[in-house]
Amino acid sequence: MAHALQQRRVYDHRLRDQVCKAGAVATVHRLAIPRSTVATWRSRGPRPVVTLAAFDQDREELVARIEKLEARAGSLAAVVRLLLALLRVSGFRLAGGRLPDGAAKATILGAVDRALPALPLGGILHVLGLPASRYHAWRRAAVGCGLEDRSACPRISPQQVGVAEGATIKDMVLDPALRHMPVRTLSR
Repeated sequence: MAHALQQRRVYDHRLRDQVCKAGAVATVHRLAIPRSTVATWRSRGPRPVVTLAAFDQDREELVARIEKLEARAGSLAAVVRLLLALLRVSGFRLAGGRLPDGAAKATILGAVDRALPALPLGGILHVLGLPASRYHAWRRAAVGCGLEDRSACPRISPQQVGVAEGATIKDMVLDPALRHMPVRTLSR
């Protein structure tokens, strides 16, 4: 004859601590904890438990901590609203203007990376006023050739003028000996 296995009950460690410290008989009867279990708890004492510090706090401490965190979040939200209002009033936008400096682009990309755990990418780009296409172009350029507007990358298309060629064209246009020639001829 097979014996049916009885499920072993598991109790919360705080209940065991309460029974060991105060002998909370009313709680024991209400939860239908066997007398043998209560006797074992009392004889062996409370168990060491690893837990988060927040779980060891009582209700008043937790409420005070929540109020403090809500006040801090409210003040940070107010600062963000003020900074956004200041940016809007000043007319600063990345959508229409150029940012040729590679270090400035790297700074913005780093700020976006630090903000990603807290905000979605679309929200970050909206706050910055940066189009998604430009962000992704900067991201690709950071991996490949660098963020400077005039990079030292090999030419992607045959029509693209390199930095050295651009300097040569500038010298030819500004050369007094070639002033008699039309710019169209010089461009060829």
